[in-house]
Amino acid sequence: NGNGEETHSWEGSYGEEACPQKGMGALQTRKHEVVTAVVVEEDEKDNKTRANMLSGVKLVVHGHSEVAKTGRGPWIIWLDNCSTEEVNSWARNLPRGARERFRGNPSRGGLCSFIMEGTKEQVHEELASHSWSSTPHVETDVPMYLIPEVNVTEDDPSFAQVSQDNPSSWGLDRIDDRHGLDNSYNAPPESKQGEGVHIYVLDTGVRVSHTDFGGRAVATMESVGNGRTLCGPQPTTCAGDAASGHGTHCAGIVGGILSGVAKKA
Repeated sequence: NGNGEETHSWEGSYGEEACPQKGMGALQTRKHEVVTAVVVEEDEKDNKTRANMLSGVKLVVHGHSEVAKTGRGPWIIWLDNCSTEEVNSWARNLPRGARERFRGNPSRGGLCSFIMEGTKEQVHEELASHSWSSTPHVETDVPMYLIPEVNVTEDDPSFAQVSQDNPSSWGLDRIDDRHGLDNSYNAPPESKQGEGVHIYVLDTGVRVSHTDFGGRAVATMESVGNGRTLCGPQPTTCAGDAASGHGTHCAGIVGGILSGVAKKA
């Protein structure tokens, strides 16, 4: 249309006439569905990530995914909350030609998710052939990569970061250069020393009141003993580290002022 959106009506294989014997699932609501494809983000080399709305379900196709390149590949389907039996039901009666790649086990603490390999049409059929306890999320699986290194030298004007001479750990001295030790630690300028990044440390707990964290550390959740406890906003013993100290040590390596890699995270 005039807004640059690609819109068309179609009769899916899951319409009322196509699947009368299966009853009305959560997505079997009308004969004609309107699918609107909009660009939700731009990838490198003009590869586009598109989202199709299907009866209130957003199908996200990432530009670098197998589906975008070949028309077929792995799709991740998940709910915010479900049981293992519900996940198992998604694997039953898969569309012809599709196959299961993974299923979670949420009833035992696993993921409420299912991965199937197939085409977009097969995903449409999969969604239509099941009743859903809530609106599912659907997107193509896509490889994830580390952020590539940026070649910046100390002579570059953009090389502006706080240097730490004689760092408390030789490990800090070692990781900021490709070779050797020079008695200093310089975080890459583009890293901003982790500013604005949230880091979660799953360990024996963290003594958030330690001065090395400069007030940046907060307790989030404790899952030892009496199930899962969400910690309050104020510093308490929740998710503390009185018995071991290992979690505090690890958190210090991650974001401590003296020994941390990301000193502003």
